Amino acid sequence: MSVQEFAPKAVVFDCDGLLMDTEPCWTVAETELFARRGLSFGAEQKALLIGRSLGDACVALAALFDDGMSPTALETELMGLAWDVVNRSADAMDGAHELVALIAEKVPVAVASNSPREFLDCALNRGGFSDVFPVSIAADEVISPKPAPEISPRADCSDTRHRKVLVSKTQVLACDQRKRRESIA
Repeated sequence: MSVQEFAPKAVVFDCDGLLMDTEPCWTVAETELFARRGLSFGAEQKALLIGRSLGDACVALAALFDDGMSPTALETELMGLAWDVVNRSADAMDGAHELVALIAEKVPVAVASNSPREFLDCALNRGGFSDVFPVSIAADEVISPKPAPEISPRADCSDTRHRKVLVSKTQVLACDQRKRRESIA
């Protein structure tokens, strides 16, 4: 199937970086987390965290810090820092509202995020998306968050017998009734 032939039955948007400009907020929180330990935070440290679920990132941080804090404790600390920054200063990405509205006129829409529910709701509220998505899935509501394929089909808001879902900002995933995944090139 070519891209020209692909007609999604629903569109599942990623939140962070596509709908909401939260990455700078995470960077502020991560910089503070490192500073509390007397460590600097730069590109190398950011590379350990970006694109991971909060839980996976905190496992990496616990190993890096090696200060006796558990990944769960680090997750609580980092989540609190990030939530404060997002709640004060996160903005919707330019054109995000218009893009969602345009697509929602054609097919059902949903949002999926590698962030926990509390953070996803905070970001969506801050960006004015609270009432836009009839379906939203957060990382703490699935067994394996993105990039594992579970999160997007769970967020599919179309007919569950015949699913084709456009997911995230970089990946297109088609799911047929047998839940077989095929990349669309």
